[in-house]
Amino acid sequence: MNDAVVTNIEDLNKKQEPKPAPNPNEWTPEQIEEAKLVGVNIVQGDPSHPEPIETEPIPQEIKPNETEPKPPERKELHGYIVMNDAIQVKNLLKTINVLVDEATFKLTPQGLTLRAMDPSRVAMIDLVIPRESCTEHLCTEDMKFCFSIDRYLGKALKNITKNDAIRLDIQTGIVDKMNTRLSSKLTRQFSMPLLEASEEEIPTPQINFMYSARLVLGNVNTLFKDLDDHVQIVGTQDGLTFKQKGDIEDFTATLQKGDDTVLNIEAKEEAKAKYSVLYLKEILKALSQLTYIIEVSYSTDMPMRISAELEHLGTVNFYVAPRIETD
Repeated sequence: MNDAVVTNIEDLNKKQEPKPAPNPNEWTPEQIEEAKLVGVNIVQGDPSHPEPIETEPIPQEIKPNETEPKPPERKELHGYIVMNDAIQVKNLLKTINVLVDEATFKLTPQGLTLRAMDPSRVAMIDLVIPRESCTEHLCTEDMKFCFSIDRYLGKALKNITKNDAIRLDIQTGIVDKMNTRLSSKLTRQFSMPLLEASEEEIPTPQINFMYSARLVLGNVNTLFKDLDDHVQIVGTQDGLTFKQKGDIEDFTATLQKGDDTVLNIEAKEEAKAKYSVLYLKEILKALSQLTYIIEVSYSTDMPMRISAELEHLGTVNFYVAPRIETD
């Protein structure tokens, strides 16, 4: 009977330590002679400087770095939106293009939105197209998509006709692309890759506006043709006054309450601020393709908001920062 008893299965997996081989340099002459008689090849060296035994390195298994975070998998999303008036959509994109080219839109179950700032961060656009304004709308989860407006206008919307409806199909995830279908008597389809969407979340300005006026846009645009650089706008219960001082010439124009331009005024107090003519002129000119009426709201030395209701679309707000002069 064997005396050894296996008490743990792990003992079966343990490596037995090999017994060290005898060193020929430590053998006695009698042991060496005996080894030669049985055919053992003895190689002796200096016992005090034994030759090192060279061995091949044991290859080690290379394991991936398990602590390295894996990039999150992008979820495949799809949504679409249909609007009846492709020309109105084109004019809207032209208006947005005044401030930004690569715009990041957000398609949500509630509709389509855009909030973006121009590169100098002087002006901002806030657009809302509710799903009720769309002929068709499908979106189960918020999805962002970005594209070059300038390129899109020059390609997909270059030759639209009066009766064209427009459908935008958005796909993000493994493949990011936007398909455009224009349909009336003729159906045309365009496809373009999307750009990387901005992750910046721009908050809506929280401003207590002390002055507001509803104006006929065409007459305001006529007034701005005589302006350049910066203009001071003074709002009272009686109307709006535009003032500009130059090195030689001064300019003043007044829009009176009750005339053909000022439709309504709500004034909690008088407002006075100076703004860039370039920004206001470009925004107002672009809006003239979308609407006839705007609402201007501001307070003393605070940003101005220019609001417009867009037929068949929704609401757009532009914000322009004031110019603050220090003594």
